[in-house]
Amino acid sequence: MVTHFIKNYKTRLQFQNFELQQKILKALVFNTHLSVITRRKLSWQYSRICFLSSLVFIKNKCILSGRYRSVYRFFNLSRLVLKEFFKLKCIPFLTKSS
Repeated sequence: MVTHFIKNYKTRLQFQNFELQQKILKALVFNTHLSVITRRKLSWQYSRICFLSSLVFIKNKCILSGRYRSVYRFFNLSRLVLKEFFKLKCIPFLTKSS
């Protein structure tokens, strides 16, 4: 289970590191003012970066429990873990809505 969390953390870091470079290359690949040869070289670089860091590999998953369902994006926690933290009063300013 620990290796699973480490792998998930590494893929999130890798995506974060390459996100800006990926967006720039995508814009350059679809720029029609550049020559075809330049666009092909850029598309090769873009495909290589997309393979290393893609949103497909990063799933909406709870950090602690590993659940895919009902995950709050702000905390990256599932509702069950968030409920336990609420009971223990670990997260400040979290209130129950009715």
